[in-house]
Amino acid sequence: MKKYLLPLFGLALYFTACDDDLAPVSGSSAETVTSFSDLCECDKNIIGKFVYVSDSVKVYACTDDGWAAVTGTAVSGKNGSNGTNGKNGKDGNDGKDGKSCTMTPFKDGSGFDVICDGKSIGSVKNGTDGANGKEGTPGTNGKDGKDGTSCSVAKAKDGDDVVVTCGKSSVTIHNGVDGKQGTPGTNGTDGKNGTSCSVAKAKDSDDVVVTCGDKSVTIHNGTNGTNGTNGTDGASCKIVSDVDGIVQIQCGEGEGVTSTKLYKAICGTKPYDPEKSFCTAEGGVYPLCDGKTYDVKKKFCFEKKLVDLCGDDSYDPTKEFCNVDTVYPLCNGKKYVPDTYKCIDGEVVQFIKSCGDELYNVYEKFCVNDKTTYDLCDGQVYDVELEECVEGKKTLVYEKCGDEKFKIADADHLFCAEFENKDTEEKTYQVYKYTTINVKSKEYSETWMAENLRYETENSYCYGGNLSSCETYGRIYPWDDAQNACPNGWHMPSSDEWYILFDAVGHTSSDDISSKVLKSTEGWEYYNATTKGTDAYGFTVLPGGLLEYDIDRNMYNFVGKGTNAVFWTSNGSGEDGSGPNAAYVGFAYDNITAKIGAFSKKSKVSVRCIKNAESN
Repeated sequence: MKKYLLPLFGLALYFTACDDDLAPVSGSSAETVTSFSDLCECDKNIIGKFVYVSDSVKVYACTDDGWAAVTGTAVSGKNGSNGTNGKNGKDGNDGKDGKSCTMTPFKDGSGFDVICDGKSIGSVKNGTDGANGKEGTPGTNGKDGKDGTSCSVAKAKDGDDVVVTCGKSSVTIHNGVDGKQGTPGTNGTDGKNGTSCSVAKAKDSDDVVVTCGDKSVTIHNGTNGTNGTNGTDGASCKIVSDVDGIVQIQCGEGEGVTSTKLYKAICGTKPYDPEKSFCTAEGGVYPLCDGKTYDVKKKFCFEKKLVDLCGDDSYDPTKEFCNVDTVYPLCNGKKYVPDTYKCIDGEVVQFIKSCGDELYNVYEKFCVNDKTTYDLCDGQVYDVELEECVEGKKTLVYEKCGDEKFKIADADHLFCAEFENKDTEEKTYQVYKYTTINVKSKEYSETWMAENLRYETENSYCYGGNLSSCETYGRIYPWDDAQNACPNGWHMPSSDEWYILFDAVGHTSSDDISSKVLKSTEGWEYYNATTKGTDAYGFTVLPGGLLEYDIDRNMYNFVGKGTNAVFWTSNGSGEDGSGPNAAYVGFAYDNITAKIGAFSKKSKVSVRCIKNAESN
């Protein structure tokens, strides 16, 4: 079988130089690229150069060993070690027989399998027979070639091509397509025998003499190498700060220190760290919220959660809450409506309430009977019926008396009368005027009502049936009702008690003027200077008239209003007082002296009460 030698061709190897399109970061002498794969080749021309790689957020430096990440740990450069003495070169070994490549024909004769070092590295298909070539003239022997570099042959990874590598150069040999059949060629002449080569040691040295034919070449042993020089100190570098997107790198120490500032990212003119913050269209830098961006005009980040802004403000949701674009403090952890509630000592308290149709602030006013509001008195509520706010202080002004009241300042002539229904034990309270009459010359001192009784009994009546008469003159009573009409602690006076009063106030050396001094100064229809009342003791007798019972006609008549005042005594007619009549005391407009007479007990007249002796 024929064997064919595969010719090997040397190729020139070209490398692309590091391009210059690395983008420098504003304000920095360093450069930045997107990923590690974008770094240019680290060769001796750029050793010591720093480049920031944004996707890994690291700084890389070009070193003798290639690109290396710069860490925060300072690395001190050490002195290079002394070079070792070069050793004498040894005699070279005899070269081994070179390995040949052969081409073995396919069984079908369509081509050849290329086998190098026992391995198939490709195939070459036969072309068609070519035409016979003309016989060439014998060529002269060529000169001996120079020693060639060693070559290797390998199959390409992604095809049937063959990659031939000689030294640093490589070339790919592509399998050719079937060629057209050539015309048969004539047989070539036999080549000349090649010259043989021999190797021998030189006689006067350790050199080696290689002889091929009539030519020789001497290979000299190398001389000892010189000692290497000490390496220069390397500069240590460290990251001294990494804050707000600015990385500060410092190399060296002392006077030779250098510093480089790198920006991780720029928002407008402000640097920021993309792993922690983000940039808005308006050029603002904000912290990411659990790694996410957000609309800073509507949201803010609190404890890795997005919260709606309160108006334009952020707040602490654990301590505050938002109401109508305003931030308020929580009340013991609770929200409330600030327009109507306040937080007082950790409790939510309503401060806007309604009083009837009116809304009021409970810290300024208070409501009475769900109808009327009043100003607080130094922040305090008070009883508007009995108290007044005087110079910022609650002052008791009135005394309560059932459904009525009277000023405490008038207590020297007013009192609260308590009435008790003897049948039902029901109590009623009314305010009355009183007067204490003291006549020292007569050793007289008694307290009398200064107005007519108006307590309502079953058969009492208002003069003429008009309530206004009751308000002015009191009620008029039949004698039986009058017996128990006076309030507790008071009683209806007897005839003797009236006599004693008249004697104390009315007797002079010549006249009895008891009527004149006890009558009111106004309210009487007819009077003259002689009979006009002086009300000298505050007894204030008014002409209320009476409802007189006419026994003969068995009928009642209203008489005396404006002209006469009549009061029952406790004395009934008959030995035991059970007779049909009872004594009364009368005052007339035209008389200065009071008189005592009798009426039918069915008549209805006024009542004045006198205070019990034990109550004085």
